Formats: sequence, structure tokens, C-alpha cells
Amino acid sequence: MNRIAIIDDSDINLTLLKHLVNKLGGCEPLLFSESLKGLAWCIDNEPDLVIVDYMMPELDGWHVLRSIKND
Repeated sequence: MNRIAIIDDSDINLTLLKHLVNKLGGCEPLLFSESLKGLAWCIDNEPDLVIVDYMMPELDGWHVLRSIKND
């Protein structure tokens, strides 16, 4: 099963993306409303895909992706 990390500070976006990912079949959406928690999970677990909001408090999406890439 493909694990898809979805990192967004908007509950509406998380819910929408979760439902869209579930429609794909064979994918497990993992939701994170805090960028630091999402980043920590991605570093520890190596997701198959990361969907991230680029404007978030704490770390923005670009910093999250750059940190995952550099790990």
C-alpha cells in the first residue's frame, strides 16, 4: 500500500485530500495539520508521496520538502 503524507494547516483541505486519495485505491492517506509533525513522520517513515501546503505557520511547505530531500 502506498503511503501518502498530507501536510496542511487547513482541516477542510486535509479532509478533501483524504477523500481524493482514498478514491485512488491502494493508498493510505496520513494527515498532519502541523508541519513539524508531518516532517518528523516523513523523515522516520519514508512516504511514497508528500502533498504539502506551501503557506503554513512554523515551517512552510518549501522548508518541509527541502528538509525531507536533505535527509
